[in-house]
Amino acid sequence: MKKVWILGLGLLGATSSVLANNKVEIESYSHQQRIEILQKADACIKAAKTKEEYRACEVAEKQSREILKSDVFEQRKQGMLQNLDTRRNCIAKAQTNEDLKACRVEKK
Repeated sequence: MKKVWILGLGLLGATSSVLANNKVEIESYSHQQRIEILQKADACIKAAKTKEEYRACEVAEKQSREILKSDVFEQRKQGMLQNLDTRRNCIAKAQTNEDLKACRVEKK
């Protein structure tokens, strides 16, 4: 039977600290990983000789997408927590109303 590939959690988790809170970097990372998943799935499907091998490729692709989705969620969550910590520290140090206003997050 054909060997099935799955993008490992170690590979995905290793980049989490690097990406931190930059939304553009997280989105770019997500795009690149999705491209890699599709390329691997395409190669797997082309190499499949039986219906079972084809199905295994589809299952592996779905699992890889779910792992990526979870990883990107965790990256975004960590970024939000870092923003909260930064704001909390700013508020704690505030001495005046102007200091508090400076801690507000601008709406986009």
